[in-house]
Amino acid sequence: MRDSLLKNRGLDLKVSSMGVEALVDCPAADNAIAALAELNIDFSLHRARYLIPGELSDAELIFCMDRYHLSFIKGMFPQLGYKCLLLTDYPKSRWVKRDIADPYRQDLDKFRKSRDIILDNVTRILAEFTVFSSSD
Repeated sequence: MRDSLLKNRGLDLKVSSMGVEALVDCPAADNAIAALAELNIDFSLHRARYLIPGELSDAELIFCMDRYHLSFIKGMFPQLGYKCLLLTDYPKSRWVKRDIADPYRQDLDKFRKSRDIILDNVTRILAEFTVFSSSD
């Protein structure tokens, strides 16, 4: 999803996805692939990854889906706590301080709901970065 969102914004960003309970190298759930396919996003090549300390250290921001993930990362890597926040906490979110439910093993509608919340927040954040980038 991130590649499609970044493609036409002219941003030099590196974005990666990691999980706190990831089944490493497992493909995305069929319902995740289906929910994203509805938006013409091919997620079929996605593979789960566990937290990678070097990538987390190099990151300028670490967005978490829910408070559990946020607490887990801050507990494992306290030195990185200052750059960790909920995806819905980033400025101007209409979802402020809201956990985004992990729809794993749930029906397609649950995946759609999480997809839409993620998409809304990521689009909003990218717009902020685009404005900041163009004003340099």
